Amino acid sequence: MQKIWQTSSPMAINNVSSHDELKELKDVFLNAGCKSMLLQRLLWEEKLIGIACIDYTLKPHVWSEHEINFMQTFCSKFLGPLAGISNYWFNPKLHSMFSKPTESELIAIRLAAKGLTYKQIADQLNKSTRTIENQFRNARNRLNARNQIDLVKKCEHWL
Repeated sequence: MQKIWQTSSPMAINNVSSHDELKELKDVFLNAGCKSMLLQRLLWEEKLIGIACIDYTLKPHVWSEHEINFMQTFCSKFLGPLAGISNYWFNPKLHSMFSKPTESELIAIRLAAKGLTYKQIADQLNKSTRTIENQFRNARNRLNARNQIDLVKKCEHWL
């Protein structure tokens, strides 16, 4: 299972009974009737949150390129975000990514998205540069953004 955590592409196991990497889990899968599996790690906000597994129970199955590509797209575009939102609803205090910036922070972020510097934003909003720096720092912390580009990206739906 560690291998699937480390790779962004799906892991196709065409025949569970002859797959050496499953080690101690092989018997568990075989007892459950699993003959073949397609595994994909789930990401949300670039964080690993789980593993999706499709199993084929009738006979060993050779996963096609189309099935593998579908799994990767489905997990990255739908299932990962869905699992992340579900995780958020279960314990929202663990997540900062749904904390909306204040209206004042959003105004500054809109100007930054247009390419203005902190000084230009401060001048336009009649605030000190230090206030603008604090607003950006607080917004980055609230949204768990790595930098200003990441902050603007995470705020796109509010801008």
